[in-house]
Amino acid sequence: MVVIDGLGFDSLDLSTISSTTHAIQFDTAASTGHIEYNDGTATEAITSITPYQSIINAHQALKDAQPLIVELTAQEVINNDSRVYLTSTDWYITRHAETAVAVPADVTTARAAARAAIV
Repeated sequence: MVVIDGLGFDSLDLSTISSTTHAIQFDTAASTGHIEYNDGTATEAITSITPYQSIINAHQALKDAQPLIVELTAQEVINNDSRVYLTSTDWYITRHAETAVAVPADVTTARAAARAAIV
């Protein structure tokens, strides 16, 4: 598994890394890191992540392919639903302005409630 900034993928090709490698830790801001091994080999300090750039690039490609999931708050859902309703009934207002045909009372009431719900 490759985890970068908390996002992990286990489908990456790691055949270029020794099977005795447990983890590669690297701090790009400090340009320092280390390789941890699972066979008793001492931890190795590193100053470059370049040898692993192809794996980093593959991780980034998978990350970029992930759909963006945005969690909305309850109020944001209400705001969005209210705006959609107002947009879908704007034609009543336009018709009234252009032809003086009355907007149905239930639409007027619902539009007022939708406007009041938006924060």
